[in-house]
Parts: sequence; structure tokens; C-alpha cells
Amino acid sequence: MVLYPDVQKKAQQEIDDAIGRFRLPAFSDNDRLPYLTAVYKEVLRWHPIGPMGIPHAVMEDDMYEGFFIPKGSVVLSNLWSIANDPQNYENPTQFNPDRFYNVNGKGSTTLDPHDFAFGFGRRKCPGQDLADANVWICMAMSLSVFDFSGDGSEAPRAEFTSSTVSAPKPFRCTIKARSADAMAVLQAIESEVSLSDDNASAL
Repeated sequence: MVLYPDVQKKAQQEIDDAIGRFRLPAFSDNDRLPYLTAVYKEVLRWHPIGPMGIPHAVMEDDMYEGFFIPKGSVVLSNLWSIANDPQNYENPTQFNPDRFYNVNGKGSTTLDPHDFAFGFGRRKCPGQDLADANVWICMAMSLSVFDFSGDGSEAPRAEFTSSTVSAPKPFRCTIKARSADAMAVLQAIESEVSLSDDNASAL
């Protein structure tokens, strides 16, 4: 959102129009926030967290497009290539949630990143549903009450680690409450939830 303030504003406007400014979004609001869902899909596509996917082993000799793959071979799925293939996505290096969203607020026919970002077949990530739910609700709640921007010290830029798991490198930003209404929502939550006691040791 630091890099794409126009996307941030559009998602925040959708949240405001759908649920107002006096409560946090809930999972039940999902169907009313199609643009936010499109933003999440574009996040999955734009920079896959596992660029080469999860290694798989071939259970028996196989042929694929003229190539012989012997039993026991380790096969990697190049998710980065799929996500950045111009045949799948127009202008793939551009962060553009609109590719998954149309003017009618319905989904598009563009390849859904869920079809590859979590792997394939029986060995796909078993935590996909949990990850989807957690990331979506975190995005929805955060954008409903906070504005994200650069800290003014340097121009924002996207830099990621190069590894089996790729993550953003540390960066500086400014996070502040969007409005007095947002601050009131945050204060109401703080009054209801104890933030001082840590029960992790009991788990």
C-alpha cells in the first residue's frame, strides 16, 4: 500500500461504502468487498512467497512434452514464471488488482493465483484456507482504520529476499489512524481486549 496509494484509497473507499467507518470488517463482509479480494489475489500473483513452489518427487517414469522424467526425480514448479507470464497476465510486472475485478464488481476470467500459488494437486499446501482467511481479514481490518505511506526519508521501492521463501526486505513506513472515527474504533477494541497479559506460556 505504501507503493500503491491509489489502490489503498480504492480499497478503503469500498470498505467505507460497504460497512461504514464505525466497526471493523468481518468475514461475513467478504462478498461485499470484491475489490479487496482482487487486491489480495494480485498480492499473491505479484510476488509469490515461494517462487519455485514445493518440491515434488515423481512416483514413476513419465514423459512430458517429449522429455523423459525418471522415477524419483525431484520436480519444481516455477510459480514465478507462471505469475509473470504475459500469456497469463497482461503487463505482469505491473501491480494491478483490476485484472481480477471488473466494473460490475464481479470476478474476471483471468487465471486465479489460487490455482498455483499454494501448489498443485494432492500435495498442495494444506493451510491454504487458513492463510486465505488470515491474510484477507488482516488486510480488511488494517485498511479500514489505518493509512500506510512512506516515511518521507526516501522514495518507496519494492525489495525482496532471494531464497526458497521470498519476503520483503525491511523497509520504513508511516502508519497512522485514518480518522477520528478510526481512532474511536481502535480505542473501543483496546478497552475490550487486555493487551498486557501474555497467555502464550499456557498454550
